[in-house]
Amino acid sequence: METTKTKETIVKGAIFVILGLLISKIFNYAYHIIIARGTGPTEYGNLSIGIAVISIIGLIGAMGLHSGAERFIGYYKQKPEKTRKIITTTLSIATLTSIILGIIVWISSEIIAKEIFHNKELVILLKIFAAGIPLYAIKELSLGIFRGLENAKYQTIIRDITEPGIRIILTIIFFSIGWKLLGASSAYVIALLITTGIALYIIPWKKLKKDNEEKKIIKEIIKFSWPLTITGMLFIIAGKIDTIMLGNMRTAEEVGIYTAGLTIAGILVSGSTIMSTLFLPIAANLSQQEKKEELETSYKFIIKWTLIGTLPFFLLFIVHGKIILNLLFGAVYKEAALALTILSIGNFIAINTGPASQAIEARGKTKLVMITRIISVATNIILNVLLIPKWGITGAAFATAASLGLFKVILVFINKKHINHRFVNKETIKTVIAVLPSMLFMLILQKSGILKEDIGTSIIIILLFLLLYVVMILVMGVITKEEKETGKTLLLNTRKKFM
Repeated sequence: METTKTKETIVKGAIFVILGLLISKIFNYAYHIIIARGTGPTEYGNLSIGIAVISIIGLIGAMGLHSGAERFIGYYKQKPEKTRKIITTTLSIATLTSIILGIIVWISSEIIAKEIFHNKELVILLKIFAAGIPLYAIKELSLGIFRGLENAKYQTIIRDITEPGIRIILTIIFFSIGWKLLGASSAYVIALLITTGIALYIIPWKKLKKDNEEKKIIKEIIKFSWPLTITGMLFIIAGKIDTIMLGNMRTAEEVGIYTAGLTIAGILVSGSTIMSTLFLPIAANLSQQEKKEELETSYKFIIKWTLIGTLPFFLLFIVHGKIILNLLFGAVYKEAALALTILSIGNFIAINTGPASQAIEARGKTKLVMITRIISVATNIILNVLLIPKWGITGAAFATAASLGLFKVILVFINKKHINHRFVNKETIKTVIAVLPSMLFMLILQKSGILKEDIGTSIIIILLFLLLYVVMILVMGVITKEEKETGKTLLLNTRKKFM
């Protein structure tokens, strides 16, 4: 009964996250496509470098407190009087540190642009993005707070709908008056400003009681979060170091082409995010209550649905990467097809090992995650240094995929004592069999010449591919009766809520 209730919590949150991610992906891809097609690979590469800088510095400014707030709010779910202090303390620290970092980046923008990236066009972009660093940190912390409160709705509204929605609207307006790269970067920061304000307003301050044990809770949060300051920094570096090092050792044009493949491969990571972002507060609560069996069941449940959601897209990217790149970004970006394949393989393997880092963090073992991330990032940097000069975007893709795989393998090994899971099981085999007719359908169409680089035809064929996959999932009995009933109940409740 308890296990079913936990699954319902995960699925209930996932419904909002899925809806939000669908909308978010439409906006985000529109943002990237407009810039890539409207400017070209060089300008698109410059913007990608700017976004990489704000992401790394902004997350450093958050000091790992977004994960700390998420974990402790979930951990003290039965003691809501502690929640207010957790929120106010983490917000105060993150705001101060991120403002200082933003000022440093603003002052040193010319040095960064010319000495690191050898690109004077980046100076104005870095100044614009420097203003967004505190906003980025506060927004990330706010999302951690909402996850801790187990309210995926607010995270979805802010991160997945409002922010990308405002960004794309402003980008279109700026592009219409001739502001290309300047408009795209300004739209990014203005969207952060608006959504950060909304996030702070939505936090239920009036419902939160004050706590007298202020010093104790502050010490607990800092002790938990300081390794995550490094871990969070390493996490974002792991995702952006390829972009940064490409910009340093090659050209902005190559960065732009590579980013197209990286963006598409990111769809697979989104599938994992649907479940794993909801897992940490639930896992923390179960760990506190020492419900090991229920925790293990929830972990396996997430792996199963991650595989179901990502497998068809993974195969599409592998088999038809050039077609997808051409349709979305344009013919010049087809050069990223091999990089897309490599990144897709790395992402697919990594996300289907489950939310391993969240399971470790839920037990309070943040230092283990930090050490593992250090090993992964060090491997990534070494491989980038060795491979990028000769192999360019292909080398960057291999370095990223290999280091990500290493990171996840180590975490799975660490988790083995606490979570026993066989990655190849009956449900996995059924899921793989279910996708085979869809793949055969695509290959026949490709062989016959029907599958072409035409937008209308490709969309129809991809939708048929996905529909056939869903039918086969149901026919093969991959989804259990219990999961169907849970899904029906939650869908009905969600419909009533919106109606």
